[in-house]
Formats: sequence, structure tokens, C-alpha cells
Amino acid sequence: MSAPRYIFAGALFVSAWGPCAALALTQQEIDWCAGKDATPELQINGCTAVIQSENIPANDLGSAYKTRGLVYARRGDYDKAIADFDAAIRVNPQFAIAYNDRGASYGRKGDFDRAIADYNEAIRLDPGNSVTFRNRGFAFFSKNDFDRAIADFTTAIQLDPKDFTAYTDRGNVYRAKRDLDHAFPDFDEAIRLNPSFVPAYGNRCFAYNDKGDNDRAIVDCDEAIRLSPNDAAAFVNRGVAYRDKGDDQHAKADFDEAIRLDPTLTGTVQRLRSRPWQRTLRCYLLALC
Repeated sequence: MSAPRYIFAGALFVSAWGPCAALALTQQEIDWCAGKDATPELQINGCTAVIQSENIPANDLGSAYKTRGLVYARRGDYDKAIADFDAAIRVNPQFAIAYNDRGASYGRKGDFDRAIADYNEAIRLDPGNSVTFRNRGFAFFSKNDFDRAIADFTTAIQLDPKDFTAYTDRGNVYRAKRDLDHAFPDFDEAIRLNPSFVPAYGNRCFAYNDKGDNDRAIVDCDEAIRLSPNDAAAFVNRGVAYRDKGDDQHAKADFDEAIRLDPTLTGTVQRLRSRPWQRTLRCYLLALC
């Protein structure tokens, strides 16, 4: 139900060690770096062993840095991730995925201008990667550049017509523009492509709230909660729908559950218990403010 997420687009690490490299590494370290039967910590250790070995082909060295950076990024350690993506790019300046993943890390840090610069380079090197267009679209969205965001999400869909996430992302931008006539078809298509995709239900619920169709909003939020019972934002949104219907008992129950699931929402929920609520909710769910 949240805003579009960055996707770290990394191919699995593929080992191609030469005879000298094999002498400096164990097969287990190679497998760990490739993510085979490895915890994140073991994967970091395996990639570190690869990086510190001698006679590693440049492409494999770049992949080891990128793979370790990806593990750091997934752990939320974006500074270490960026340092590894920097190293991967130094080793292989044509490494499009490393630019994408570094851009995603900058985006997670809120540095959208540097994120966009990296996505631009990734697209120049690999214009057929739909994920990079989707990531750049979210960076534009975060800068309130809605038209460019829509253009990038549209390109992502053209490259991958089954990308239900891109439909949801584009629907979010249309909703932010208050263009519900275009938002609903995108959410509908995302759900058609993946009937279990929680964000599509959650965001369509929000759109129905925008439209004042509280009953249909509740139906969508019910489904989001059924699929993801710990989705605090879905409880917030359903609470708004119940409140607007005058069902204070159910609204209170949903608001209370949202706070239980995510105590950081306490201030937001308290403001939503009484009008005006629209801007507060939009800021929380879409990170537009």
C-alpha cells in the first residue's frame, strides 16, 4: 500500500574462475558469494574472499563487488552498498546493473538527483531493462515530476507488458495527479495480472476513498488485509473509509490496529481521526510531502 519501491536489479553472481583463481579460493567461498546455501553474512564473507583473491578476471571481480553491494543494500547499509557499486563500476565501467543498483541506493538515501543520474547511465548502457525505467520513474515521482514518472512507467510497461508493479506505480502517479480515470484502469490491470499483489488492492482502496466510494474501498482493503494481515497502511485506509461512512466503531478498531502494527503511525492516525485527513494520508502513503 506504500509508494512504489526501488528494485535492486542484480543478476545472480556467476563464477568463472580461472585456474589461478581457484587456487586462492575455496569452492564454498565461491558458492557463498553466488548466494548458494548462504546467509547474508556468509554471502558477504564469500564475496570478500573473492575480492581479496588474486588473478580474478575483471568481470568476476566487478560481479563480486556488485553482489556484496546488493547484500549491503538489502540490509539497509546503503553507504557500504554504494562503495561496493563504485568499485564494481571502476572495474567494469559498462556494468549497467551496477549503475541501477547504485541509483537505487542513492534513492533510498533520498538523493534522487544522483539516483536519476545513475539510472540515466544504466539506461544508456542497457535501454531494454524495464526495471531501471521503473526505478527512474519512482525517482521522478519522488521529485513530484509526475509527467516524467508516467513516461518512465509507461516505457517499463512497453518493455514488459506483464509488469504488474509498473501498472501499480503508474496508477499511483495518476492518483497523485487526481486523475482517477487513468488510475483505476492501471490498478485493475495490475490485479488482473497478479490477483495476489497487495499494493494494487491497497492503492485502489485509497483511490476509492479519494472518489468517495467507501464501500468499494473497504472491499479492496479487506482483500489487502486478507493477503497481508500485518499491512498497517491497509488498516489506516480502511479506517478512513469506515470513518467517512460514519462507522466510528470499526474506524477506531482499524486505527488502533494500525498503531499496534506500526507505532510510528501514531501521530498520523491521530490526525486522521478527524478531518481534514486527505493530505496527511497522501503524504504518509506516497511520500509526496
